[in-house]
Amino acid sequence: MQSPALACALVCFLVVPELTKAQDLGDLQHIAILVEDLDKDSESIGLTSQSLSDMVLVGLKRDVPKLKIDDKPQVSSFYVQLTSVEINNDIACHVAVSVTRFAMIAGDSGKQNYSVAVKVWDKGVLLTGPTSAMASRIRDRINDFVTAFAAQYYKDNP
Repeated sequence: MQSPALACALVCFLVVPELTKAQDLGDLQHIAILVEDLDKDSESIGLTSQSLSDMVLVGLKRDVPKLKIDDKPQVSSFYVQLTSVEINNDIACHVAVSVTRFAMIAGDSGKQNYSVAVKVWDKGVLLTGPTSAMASRIRDRINDFVTAFAAQYYKDNP
């Protein structure tokens, strides 16, 4: 009976609705893949940061072959974040992916500019269910997000 309460708590605190924000992937040529360190509950279902990073790499190479994957300084990043909470044999996982790019922001005096990372694309979903099937569901959803990113990339880079 704790699972509905868990899901409600995650909905209230973690869920970022799938956003359709102003997309700006135009002239994107390089991207780094960053996967946040996983929590214990995410690791307990058989996921690792490296396995998720490898999966994103394969997906980007498959769906956006002309995009260079590297980690040069000041490069844009494809960021994956997974937050999980397990109770008994159920688990709730918030999966979020985003793309950040660097932008210049003028200081108030106009004499100085600042480089900041700006989120230009993101998707997120809350998955709940038995722990036995969650790793597969997470991988499927991340693959869906990579495909959605590729579609937006090609729209912005005809």
